[in-house]
Amino acid sequence: MTSVYQYCTIADVEARSGTDYDVKQSKYNATVIEAVISQGEREINTKLGQTFTGTIPDGIKAIAIELAYRRMYNMMVWDGNMDRENPKKEMMPLWDEDLLSMLSSYRAKNITPIKLHRLYNVVGYQ
Repeated sequence: MTSVYQYCTIADVEARSGTDYDVKQSKYNATVIEAVISQGEREINTKLGQTFTGTIPDGIKAIAIELAYRRMYNMMVWDGNMDRENPKKEMMPLWDEDLLSMLSSYRAKNITPIKLHRLYNVVGYQ
């Protein structure tokens, strides 16, 4: 199974998180991760009012990766699998000011490398 729109891949999300989800716990298999990616893709399409096909713009890919990463992170917190990485077991917001700002910027024009860099340096989340 692949995500519906293929904005990003499991490998992209695992690279962002530094976690091989299937090794972490077998229930985080490809089907689960692809479903998480597809959910984020649908949210992006809804918020922008458009669907992307063919070559996915870098900004859209970055947002899709970040949404999937945050969903997987929260799923692992909920399941109690984040003790070492997150001893407080705090959930991460899905859509925060940075992500919404990137989406708004994309509407106006393509997302700049500076904004992509900011996304991956959200305070407290690596």
